[in-house]
Amino acid sequence: MKTFIFIRYIYTVMFITIINLVVSIISFFYVLLNGDPFTYLVIFSFWIGLSLISLISLYKWYNNFQSRDLLMSQLPNIAEGFGEGHSPRDIQEIYLSAETQELVDLLLPVRSLVNNIISMIFSFKFEQDTLEALLEAMADGVLLVDTEGQILRMNSAASQLLYIDSDQLKSNQSFMGLVFDHELANLVHLALENNSIAQDEIELLRPNKIMDAIVTPIQNSTNQEVVITLHDLTEIRRINTTRKEFVNNVSHELKTPLTAVKAMVETMENGVLPKSRQKEYFTKINDEIDRMTTIVTELLKLSGIERDNYQESFDTVDINKLVSQVSDNFKDILEKKLILLELDLFPSPLVINCNQYHITEVIINLIDNATKFTPENGVITLATKSSDDFVIVQCQDTGIGISEEDMPHIFERFYKVDKSRSDTGTGLGLSIAKHILENHQGNIVVNSNVNDGSEFIITLPLDKTNITP
Repeated sequence: MKTFIFIRYIYTVMFITIINLVVSIISFFYVLLNGDPFTYLVIFSFWIGLSLISLISLYKWYNNFQSRDLLMSQLPNIAEGFGEGHSPRDIQEIYLSAETQELVDLLLPVRSLVNNIISMIFSFKFEQDTLEALLEAMADGVLLVDTEGQILRMNSAASQLLYIDSDQLKSNQSFMGLVFDHELANLVHLALENNSIAQDEIELLRPNKIMDAIVTPIQNSTNQEVVITLHDLTEIRRINTTRKEFVNNVSHELKTPLTAVKAMVETMENGVLPKSRQKEYFTKINDEIDRMTTIVTELLKLSGIERDNYQESFDTVDINKLVSQVSDNFKDILEKKLILLELDLFPSPLVINCNQYHITEVIINLIDNATKFTPENGVITLATKSSDDFVIVQCQDTGIGISEEDMPHIFERFYKVDKSRSDTGTGLGLSIAKHILENHQGNIVVNSNVNDGSEFIITLPLDKTNITP
């Protein structure tokens, strides 16, 4: 009779324990999906079953059986055996007396159940971590958004593309509140309404980017959500636009001299040109050919400088001497135009490590531009300075200046400030200068106002190994 009562109590304990284990599993997955600590849940789920069995069995045994002292003495042995991973046979032989073997037989299925639960939990966690790693490795932005517009999950790429930080996510703002765009909102609505994938190229206003957006509806057991994938097309579109503009500019620049040459050749072929003017026509044809040659040469030069694997040979150069030598080459031209050239050079040598040919070309371009756009009786000032670890070269003129509209474009290829002038060059000079300076870890900036002249400022790294004490 006592054995029957004992077994009845044990089965009652097992039933209660299994119920608690099921509740623990459900609680675990709920808390895990909401981001609470994983380790705590594993420990909690593992021990709850064994703890309940120990406590309830101990209490029932104490109140109903005279042999309670025996059970209490054996429970620590059971826990120790399970904790050390011993097999049931080892526990029976090493730790337990014959009177408690029946209890062991009842606990073994519970131990197996707990082990299976833990294995399932770790498997789920591994799959979740793998998915998270894949999302973080993606270059495209990926977001999981519910029908209320709340962002449930977002990878780092999406955060960077949309400029959304963790603080904004914690504020519980809706996705459309963080990225307001009616095109994207319509795309999400279309995907949910038709329960199918919606895709379109959209232009976001905040931030100002062009995106290829794909919205995929997904249905889980409780509600419907959408996965939004964003691929940034901004740079691709910019490159395509630049390429089209480049082709148009090259075509235009080459078409003008070719048209002029063709017209003069046809005139000479028709025999209507007097011999006295033939030399004049040959000179003009030669000038137009030189112009086309210059365009092609500068295009090839710019293409070479822009290459990623472009390498230059550098030498140590005193920028003061270089500026002085280049300015001497413009003396005759400046005297004819009645333009005064002033030099304000740093009192001691300013040595830089550079490709002398290319830096010379940059300075020539600046003086040449100043000469073209400065009227008679104007002044061009060339100055060199030292500032911390850099050398500064300034080219300032009293010319016509640059309009606010033209300022953002002056370093673009083929851009000309005054398109009505015939002596403005190819429009490639400043673009080439900018790329040369960037290859030297330097830069160029401009300050200008209409009718108030222009100031171009070059910055290059100072070669400290050649500083005169």
